[in-house]
Amino acid sequence: MAGAYLRARPTATRRGALALLLLVALVLRLWNLDWDRGTHPHPDERYWSIVTDDISAPGITDYFDSANSPLNPYNHRDTWVYGTLPLFATKATSSFLADGPFPAGALVTTADAVGINLRTDEGRDRFDAGYNANILGRVLGALLDTATVLFAYLLARDLFDRRTGFVAATLLTFTPLHIQYAHFYGAEPWVTFFVTAGIWLSLRLARGDLFDQIVFILIVVFDERGIERLRQFRAVAVQRIGLQSQLPRQFVGCLAVLDRCIVRHVDGLGDRTGDERLRGRHHADV
Repeated sequence: MAGAYLRARPTATRRGALALLLLVALVLRLWNLDWDRGTHPHPDERYWSIVTDDISAPGITDYFDSANSPLNPYNHRDTWVYGTLPLFATKATSSFLADGPFPAGALVTTADAVGINLRTDEGRDRFDAGYNANILGRVLGALLDTATVLFAYLLARDLFDRRTGFVAATLLTFTPLHIQYAHFYGAEPWVTFFVTAGIWLSLRLARGDLFDQIVFILIVVFDERGIERLRQFRAVAVQRIGLQSQLPRQFVGCLAVLDRCIVRHVDGLGDRTGDERLRGRHHADV
């Protein structure tokens, strides 16, 4: 009887199965996150924790001045070869949950109650807004890697069929390397998430199944060389999206400021000497 009920509701059955698979993926990635008991044995993760403790929120004017911003890792350490999005997101999350107003405490209590080890048996937080923020970096990585499982399903479904999507999502759910990286504070889950999401969005854009204008703007803003590459595919994108030829040109000026000054966190509004100096140091590190 249960089988007949499920066959009569194929859409609900598929969604329920996918939700259950994502729940399993999330549990595997969140299980025993405090495996090191705050000892920071991994050298790379320990360096992330040190830099997280170094940086602090800047003022509005300092934000646009990378050479002096307290949020810039290069103003505290000689090297930083990772992206800043995971670093800033972890710093902001830990600062809010450690010292923020309601509902910060309620969120920590709820997370700990469902099995995410954010508090000790004595009720003290296992994290802070500095050196011990790594456990929250692990939580964010686990959430993003679970979302990667979803995008793997969507990508395989759109390329082949739903059955292939479930196979891909199932394999990724139980991939040991993904589970392992979700237990470290680092950039790998973030990179994998954005790459997988970007490939799926590119497929949707090519098929015309998505709000093409929105995807076009996101590509320009978040692409690694968005403004420069815009010249290469502008004509094709305009023809594909159906925008007036003048409209993207109007976007470019605003998006260039956004891309250079906010998304990249560089001093693009002023003298670019400091920006190029920091960029050169980053390339030398890589």
